[in-house]
Amino acid sequence: MQCSKESRYSIRERKQLARETLSLQIRYPIGTQLHEMSMSTHSEAKKAKIEQPANHYKSPEEITTDADLSDEEKRQALDTWEQDARQMLTASNEGMEGDNEGLDQSDTHRLAEVMRAKANIGTKPKHKPSH
Repeated sequence: MQCSKESRYSIRERKQLARETLSLQIRYPIGTQLHEMSMSTHSEAKKAKIEQPANHYKSPEEITTDADLSDEEKRQALDTWEQDARQMLTASNEGMEGDNEGLDQSDTHRLAEVMRAKANIGTKPKHKPSH
């Protein structure tokens, strides 16, 4: 009788194997030092890049060259940045600027940069109706 791999292990053993699998370490160089990051920390960092790209990248274009993100993840990060940029633009047009908005030259909504970055990775712009 042939037994599948999965049925050879008890539930407790399978859970332990899953924990061990998820605790693999990733090593990556920063400068001349080798850093280690657990898989869960790595996936959390990747999720943060997608959900808050403006906090992790200097420009939308930088997302397109991030080897850590898949093409789909790059699109998601740029979509997030686009949505944030559109919301900032709408708020600004309605007179809801932040206290420090516009004091720094780089402190803009950056919508045009996002659209160029999306075009560079082959994403077609989504035309949104005006209200």
